[in-house]
Amino acid sequence: MRTKIGAVLTAFTVSAATGTVAAQDAAPNEDAIQSRIQALEQELHNLKQTVNTQQTRTNENAQFEELDQKVRVLERKQELANEEAAAKARTTPILSVGEKGFSLQSADGAFNLRLRSLVQADTRLYFGEGNASDSDTFLIRRARIELTGKLFEKFDYRLMEDFAGSSPTLLDAWIKWNPDPRFQFVVGKSKLPVDLEREQSREYNLATEFGYPTSLAPNRSIGVAARGLLLGGILDYYIGGFNSTADGGSSVTAASGSFSGAGRLFVQPFLNSGNSTLKGIGFGVGGTYGEFEGAPSGYSTVGQRPFFSWNPGVVDDGTQWRLLPQIYYFNGPFGLLAEYAVSSQQPRIGATQATLENRAWQATASWVLTGEDATFNGVKPKHPFGFGENRGWGAWQVVARATELDVDNDAFPTFANPASSASKATSYGGGLNWYLNPMTRISADYNWTTFAGPARPDENSFIMRFQFRF
Repeated sequence: MRTKIGAVLTAFTVSAATGTVAAQDAAPNEDAIQSRIQALEQELHNLKQTVNTQQTRTNENAQFEELDQKVRVLERKQELANEEAAAKARTTPILSVGEKGFSLQSADGAFNLRLRSLVQADTRLYFGEGNASDSDTFLIRRARIELTGKLFEKFDYRLMEDFAGSSPTLLDAWIKWNPDPRFQFVVGKSKLPVDLEREQSREYNLATEFGYPTSLAPNRSIGVAARGLLLGGILDYYIGGFNSTADGGSSVTAASGSFSGAGRLFVQPFLNSGNSTLKGIGFGVGGTYGEFEGAPSGYSTVGQRPFFSWNPGVVDDGTQWRLLPQIYYFNGPFGLLAEYAVSSQQPRIGATQATLENRAWQATASWVLTGEDATFNGVKPKHPFGFGENRGWGAWQVVARATELDVDNDAFPTFANPASSASKATSYGGGLNWYLNPMTRISADYNWTTFAGPARPDENSFIMRFQFRF
């Protein structure tokens, strides 16, 4: 560019010189010379502007390159920070607290530890002739602490202790291999879910106490079992082998010396259908079969007062089996649960032995007054109880139940005293459940129980329960 300017100046000089020579040889044309000078001056001005513009662009390009380099540096620093945060997240455990309790989980989800609790505090009152007021009481029905979790993604575990009563009781202590929902393998002490109410988690039971079929079913025992969901969850199967237990009893720690098999099949045929009316129906059958040697269990009313006991010296010694058909139906706010149970055992006293079959049944209906859905896994209030802007009244549910337990008549008088033990108890009851929020529930049940056998007055019981599940 500078060369070009120089050329213009040279041309201007030569032109001027030429003009001088010409002036010597001819008469000067001043207008032409002046016009030429102005043209050259304009061209020089334009060239200077062009040089200035290009210099400005050169400076702008330099600034742009500098800013671009700074942006690249900042982007790299951000990438390094993101990589550091991701690496830290892969190793930092996750702590959470909510309505499902305390939970501590590894960053990759392969390990998990959850702490939960269940507290049920009861008031029991008895009314009517022959119902002694000395049975009225306050008590802690359940005070459970449980640890559940996951190991290496495919193993689940559970430890649960109940601190209600005179001494702590280990209820659950098991580990489960869980490779697929269709097959799970459990070993340890666990609940035997052969009856419907026992299969239901305790905080979701409709009534404060179990119906009579659960009195004939086993509670918990030590053994091994396989379980799974087939056909997209439509079929639930369970099969296992355990230490044998008396009706309603548990194998605490030591082996009982006899073993039983346990199984259950439960079907929800319309679970995956679009038919909302039939989607909530499920039915099945559970049972046990084996040998049992040990003391048989007596039976109590739904008000938790004994009505049948065995004579001193009676033991079970022989084949023991149980059969428990069952059904439930839930649709919107309506719920229905029914089951039947037969328990066969071979009691012996001295050299005398017999085969007895005790039977029980129950039917329980419920309706959620506030419109929430009733389910096998409880009721979740749409508007939890509270004050201020978040005020609500929780969910309210009414319950009605009829249940009966009939002891084999051949139990009398050899194995049980007809003067002190009833051969049958039939209970009719109603109740109200108030779900303040997903963790808190208040229940009140009234039951009227009649007896067959000795001259025993009817039992009128009232149980009120405060329940907290966290």
